[in-house]
Amino acid sequence: MFLYSIDVFPKFQGRGVGAALIEELKRLAAHRNCSEIFVLTNENNPAANRLYQKTGGIRENPDDVMYVYPL
Repeated sequence: MFLYSIDVFPKFQGRGVGAALIEELKRLAAHRNCSEIFVLTNENNPAANRLYQKTGGIRENPDDVMYVYPL
């Protein structure tokens, strides 16, 4: 299962809302027999990295790099 994005309104941040959403997604994915959930983020997004680590996410490939070609 691909977790594209998770956003919490600023006034609700720091209350465990993001972690609760991920835990519910993990429950739903397991119920649907998914083998894993994956999500992408950037090194320069410390809040996302903390959330994913706190909720049991494992960083598989520390050297992923994305290139963009502006047109």
